[in-house]
Amino acid sequence: MSFKELINEIRRSNAAKALFWLLVALSCCIIIVVALDSLEEPDHDISPVMVEFAPRPNKGSIIYYKYKIAHSWKRWTSKIDHFLAFYKNPPNNTVECNFEQELTSNQSCNVDLQQFEPCINTHNTYAKASPCVFIKFNKVFDWLPQYYENLNETEFGTDFTNKIENNFAKYHPEYLQTVWVHCTGRTEMDTNLLGDVNYIPWMGFPGYFFPYKGQESYMEPLIAIQFTNPRVRIFLLILIVFLICVGVYILVRSSSLMDYDDETGSIEVIPKFDQGNFIRYSSSNRESILGVSRKIDEALKPYNSTSSNLYRGCNFYNHPPLGKTCDVDIKAFDPCSKERYFGYLKSTPCVFLKLSKDAEWVPEFYNESSLPEEMPEDLKRDVSDYVRQNKRHAQIIWVSCEGKSPVDKENMGLITYLPRRGFPGFYYPCSSKIACTEPLVAIQFQSPKSQVLINVQCTIWAKNLHKKVDFELQID
Repeated sequence: MSFKELINEIRRSNAAKALFWLLVALSCCIIIVVALDSLEEPDHDISPVMVEFAPRPNKGSIIYYKYKIAHSWKRWTSKIDHFLAFYKNPPNNTVECNFEQELTSNQSCNVDLQQFEPCINTHNTYAKASPCVFIKFNKVFDWLPQYYENLNETEFGTDFTNKIENNFAKYHPEYLQTVWVHCTGRTEMDTNLLGDVNYIPWMGFPGYFFPYKGQESYMEPLIAIQFTNPRVRIFLLILIVFLICVGVYILVRSSSLMDYDDETGSIEVIPKFDQGNFIRYSSSNRESILGVSRKIDEALKPYNSTSSNLYRGCNFYNHPPLGKTCDVDIKAFDPCSKERYFGYLKSTPCVFLKLSKDAEWVPEFYNESSLPEEMPEDLKRDVSDYVRQNKRHAQIIWVSCEGKSPVDKENMGLITYLPRRGFPGFYYPCSSKIACTEPLVAIQFQSPKSQVLINVQCTIWAKNLHKKVDFELQID
């Protein structure tokens, strides 16, 4: 009997027929799961440094849903609704702006959500498979765009530049004072799958929103990108992948959630929000302060455990016995404590770093003669001081945090590391048969500048571990 005849025979039997289609369905599911799992994150992910987008996945930049199943797309529309909440109740002292008027020093331009129809009706657009993605240009103090005078200088492509010239340049040349946004697929196939792209209310961020001078009522400009006819794939999955948006001085770099090397382990930033490692709160709003404080308290709850596996006598001379893991004394982080609202009440916010490594990993520590050239000078001095005072106490996986640019360095001010400047080495190695404690370091900002976005990069230093993690802090 040939293979084809065997298949036909199977299909004649009802029981066998059911089994046959079950196997077919299972095979399809496996193929889709493998395909989704193998999707690589783009090299140029949108990061919440200068631009931010919504809905933003908890990790990466892949937005997918089944448009005929409400609970599948509602998770995305709820993220957008939360993202737009600030714009639904605009602050006082905002005005309707245009390219010809000048603002006083304390005035800010209003963002009228009615101009974003149909994208503000998120349920309707996502349910009809024509989803919108919002892009926001974050506050960058005193930054002023340098506009294109000749659209031929851009890499937007003829279709995009022709649209600008036909709609704006011929009749309203002042509209060229725009931070343009151009969205396309990362490959030709992606572009075909995306279909037509609409820019709402227009094709970029109007120049009259810039510069930001610290106005309390400042509203960050928005643009909505609507995909009117994206290709709907197998099982009605819409994949909006590898979205690249480019404009004047908008550099889309690797996600701040990504580590910078391929070593095992990771660094987690606490508190963590839906938009990633972007920490933003209002120092004059008690609910905002409590919201951040609760996030941190929730993340630290596992460290209040009374597990019998915990060993509370760890120090540089006394490592945990077999089958035990070192305790983390939360009280040692004071004033980064729940009772003090982790510093957020007094605008001295604390950010925690958590180190996750393989249980059996053994750190190799720096000594005074082996410090790498790229290590910050202040950390070199601290390491040397520890080594000279007590070599045992220098068995630390060191941490250094600094602003990513000279402006960020100035805006972040002085910082304090608690309870010490790194993760104690006595947490490693740990028995792989138990849940090992992941050590913490708290970074407290003593006098960060408010009303600006501060980009911070922290580096973890050991001879056999060199990792970086970024986060952004903004105090409104």
